[in-house]
Amino acid sequence: MRWLIVGIAGLMLVSGCGSADQEDTESGESSVRTDSWELSGGFDEEEYLWEFDLTNTSGDPLDLVFNSGQEISVLIHKNGETEPVYNYAEEKLFTQAIKEITIGDGNIRKWEEEVDFDLLEPGEYTLSFELLVSEINGEPPEQPVELEDSFIIE
Repeated sequence: MRWLIVGIAGLMLVSGCGSADQEDTESGESSVRTDSWELSGGFDEEEYLWEFDLTNTSGDPLDLVFNSGQEISVLIHKNGETEPVYNYAEEKLFTQAIKEITIGDGNIRKWEEEVDFDLLEPGEYTLSFELLVSEINGEPPEQPVELEDSFIIE
């Protein structure tokens, strides 16, 4: 099942910065690479912590534009359920102004957050990350910049 999810997510991801390749890195972590950047993310079942990283691998500064202060979307779905059990943006307020950031060559932009233990009962879950970027180096991405991973709570 995990390979199916990773494969589908890899096919869905294409950005304006070239072709993207998704791969499994280690248990509970997936990544997507282009010529300019790498996304990686996953869930730590022991710490109940998700991490999402954007690494600039271009050799030049990576300029990102967001339509609001919300840079990412993170959802956790229990497999077989339609409603997420966790939504990063829920109960948060974000500025409603265009936001621009620059990530230097070789630098990493990192997001992480602990998830309430009570939200995740035993079972299989899908973790979906999306970088809510409207432009990367002046160009809009052709499709959403996203990454999926799966994990199991025992």
